[in-house]
Amino acid sequence: MPVDDTGLVRSIPVAAFAHRGSLVIGTDSGEWLSLGSGDHLVALPETGPISDAVEAPDGTVTVACWEPVLKQLHNGAWIDLALSAPATALAVTPRGLVIADTGGGLSLLAGASRVPVQELSCPEPIMSLQAVDGGLVALGASGAVEVTDWPGGEPTLMPVHTGSIGRAHAIFPGLRPGTALVAGARGIAVLERQRLAGATTDLSDRISGVAVFANRGRAFIYADNGDAWIIEEGLGRPSRVQLGNAEVAGAAPGADGTVLAWTTDGALHVVGHDGASWRVTDGGVVLAVPEPETARGSIAIHWTAAGGARVTRGHVAWN
Repeated sequence: MPVDDTGLVRSIPVAAFAHRGSLVIGTDSGEWLSLGSGDHLVALPETGPISDAVEAPDGTVTVACWEPVLKQLHNGAWIDLALSAPATALAVTPRGLVIADTGGGLSLLAGASRVPVQELSCPEPIMSLQAVDGGLVALGASGAVEVTDWPGGEPTLMPVHTGSIGRAHAIFPGLRPGTALVAGARGIAVLERQRLAGATTDLSDRISGVAVFANRGRAFIYADNGDAWIIEEGLGRPSRVQLGNAEVAGAAPGADGTVLAWTTDGALHVVGHDGASWRVTDGGVVLAVPEPETARGSIAIHWTAAGGARVTRGHVAWN
């Protein structure tokens, strides 16, 4: 892994998974760390730059590289699975792992199989996938949104008209089962049963991230300019959230129905579904996840150019 003369890792953490009761962290250059004893970060083998990474319910972390290969983490080592083309997006479904590739193919890696089987083909590369019930929502390179009942049903793709929110650029989990959120140039909408069932354009910039409050029917959303809101299922009148004087840089679902949000000044905040929030820690926070296998607490991942990466733990008592 790239290090300087002090031995500190310099890559910025961009992905984290609560992996088998512990934590694995991926950096912007495709290097990986695991959380060892005493909260020390231990280097794992590199994967190189990645296009997507997901974790299955059994704890398997799968990484798509900009090469015709998938990498899966087993016992601290990456196991390679050959592909016919580089993967652009991944999704975990009840039937197995779905892989989108640069040729527009959609393949299923099911059960103990080590060979993905292509069952669908798109006219353009799919840049993002979101599992919805037994099917999928797919976002193409041109901004086209399509839905399919596959791999749980028929392998056909159906287009979704997104004119009310402009050109789509991102898809996210929905606030209820069977739904997704689609973000476009002019706003964000709820995708339900192959159509946009609701939309809001009362936002200051395009939406770049969503974190859903568990079992609350609400979500924390934030824009490219760092503004943030809480939305409800119908998307009526988003409620603005202010976290100190800094802009929101990222967010993730937290413990006890909360959301963990980190800001551009390097602070981590816990946000409740009603918009109430408090600052947990600071010092270059760039990611956060709930404590593995508990309903309370959080792990903050810090990074600075001078100090490299480190983690701290905070405990949440949310009423």
